[in-house]
Amino acid sequence: MTDINISKPSKRKVWLLSFIRHLYNRPFVNRWLIFLLDVMGAWISSLLTYGFFRYTLRPFAANNDLVFIGVSLSVVLVIILLFATYKGVVRHSTLNEVNRIMWAMCTKSFLLYLTLWLIFPGYSRYVYILFFVDWAMSSFILVSLRSLVVNVYHRVIRPHVKHKQTWIYGNGPRSASLSYLLSTGAVPPYMPTLVITREKSQGLRLSGMPLRSFDDEYSIKVLMDTFGTPDVVIFPDSASVSEERDRLVEFCLNSGVELMMAPDYEALTDVNQAKRRIREIRIEDLLGRPTIQVPMGEVRRELEGKVVMITGAAGSIGSEIVRQVARMQVKKLVLFDNAESPLHNIRLEIERKHPEVEMYPIIGDVRSEDRLRFVFDKFHPQYIFHAAAYKHVPLMEENPCEAVAVNVKGTYELAQMAVQYGVEKFVMVSTDKAVRPTNVMGSTKRVAEMIVQSMDRGVKNGTLPGRTRFITTRFGNVLGSNGSVIPLFRQQIEQGGPLTVTDPCITRFFMTIPEACSLVLEAGMMGQGGEIFAFDMGEAMKIDTLARNMIKLSGLRPDIDIKIEYVGLRPGEKLYEEVLHDKETTLPTHNPKIRVAKVRECEMKEVTPFVEKMIACSTEIKQMDTVAAIKELVPEFKSKNSPYEVLDK
Repeated sequence: MTDINISKPSKRKVWLLSFIRHLYNRPFVNRWLIFLLDVMGAWISSLLTYGFFRYTLRPFAANNDLVFIGVSLSVVLVIILLFATYKGVVRHSTLNEVNRIMWAMCTKSFLLYLTLWLIFPGYSRYVYILFFVDWAMSSFILVSLRSLVVNVYHRVIRPHVKHKQTWIYGNGPRSASLSYLLSTGAVPPYMPTLVITREKSQGLRLSGMPLRSFDDEYSIKVLMDTFGTPDVVIFPDSASVSEERDRLVEFCLNSGVELMMAPDYEALTDVNQAKRRIREIRIEDLLGRPTIQVPMGEVRRELEGKVVMITGAAGSIGSEIVRQVARMQVKKLVLFDNAESPLHNIRLEIERKHPEVEMYPIIGDVRSEDRLRFVFDKFHPQYIFHAAAYKHVPLMEENPCEAVAVNVKGTYELAQMAVQYGVEKFVMVSTDKAVRPTNVMGSTKRVAEMIVQSMDRGVKNGTLPGRTRFITTRFGNVLGSNGSVIPLFRQQIEQGGPLTVTDPCITRFFMTIPEACSLVLEAGMMGQGGEIFAFDMGEAMKIDTLARNMIKLSGLRPDIDIKIEYVGLRPGEKLYEEVLHDKETTLPTHNPKIRVAKVRECEMKEVTPFVEKMIACSTEIKQMDTVAAIKELVPEFKSKNSPYEVLDK
């Protein structure tokens, strides 16, 4: 058998590669070395200029040499220190750095030859020539020094360091900024090699990189054959991700290409922020619609200087409302929740990010009239955002009495207290499951809507003394909220699967937590009382598609690396959610993403007896009677896949 000799790299080569990696990993060259080089470059250029004119035009006498050497060195030192040209990271020099050098050298030349003109006035006719030559030579030497460092970094050091071949999508301003930033090597390990766009761009370049167009999968494969398969494709923003969801994004997911998204524009101008914020594309970015942007100026003006109370402040929705309201310069922020640890966590976060906010975390339960009265006596809130609720469909189907206790009784107690203490606005967070409900959770939220709507009518027609305006907001599933499908799928992927999907055809509307809370705040501010605002959730997404995309985003293959199991609909669960923003069931507002739902109006005298009956039944833990009482008040409530279906017969 013939031995195969596998040659090992020489010690010299190993040392060289190690040295290159060391240079690459150093954040910058010692600034005092750059200071010395800048001083020497600027000074030598002045000496060369002086020497050339000294021995050609002879404007200066021989005894002027030492004077010039001393004056020029002094001026160079002052200007280099004043303009701090040595403080930039040379390997990442930009046009701004070149401008700084040009201005510094211009100032140096002007100051130097102004001094010489004052010392040697007889030679003033040559000063302007010396000024321009010295400026040009000084600038050329210092810029050339940086160009040399940049070229050595990009052509000698960077190619020998592990990197990810990167393509950048788009040719707009954000893509141009991203291309330039990555091309400087400021954000390792991304090495951009190509910019791709849907627009025709053959033969063009962007930040020194080829700019190529593509139309379909075939043209992408041609680009891969020509330029090599990329490790990463980076999108400039969430809008471009959404735009390419079913085209480029889908192709990359199926091809195993990593997908990333750039940070906001401000971070693109800050290298350190960009390093932290270029992130993997998340499932939230694949909603199939642009991110909803809500102008918060009106909200800020209305809440500024007010006492704001948020119930359920430690939950997914409540805590995000807390974060957004904390930026509104409110007078006091009252956080009300019965979950101790999560409430402590949001308290620490707000104290860290907004130390100026006067915040009061209160442990309490919305079912407790005494605890609520204590809070109202102490703080007298002017605005209430009511996010406290039980929301899990299967659990509430099994525990209807608790669903009524929190979602109905809690809302009833809180709304009554709001009227008694003169709260200006009461904004309740509801759900799409209150639309023609098929489960206990959705029906209790519909009852809560009827409570606040009837109380608003009572205030307006004078049967209920007070001034509080009640507003309700409805939206669908929130991505990433506690107990939602996204955290569940992530956990199942980490455990190696399978991912459990109830039905291959089941669909849901989705919205991110910040989007939902921004719309809650805006709807609350535009509401005049009695409205039920429904949010435009975009297109419904198949849960099966959601699960498969999450597997692909994890770098795995659906049905191969991670299995998907269909487990059937749970008690009370719908296959398809109602369309909340249907034009036939809603009216428009000035915000196209917010519409007013058309629902039957409720009077207090109609609602209160049924509410008190279901609260009494729930207190006595009479499950069937409790659900029956709900169905009496909400006749459209038809149970599905539930033991309470017998009540519908």
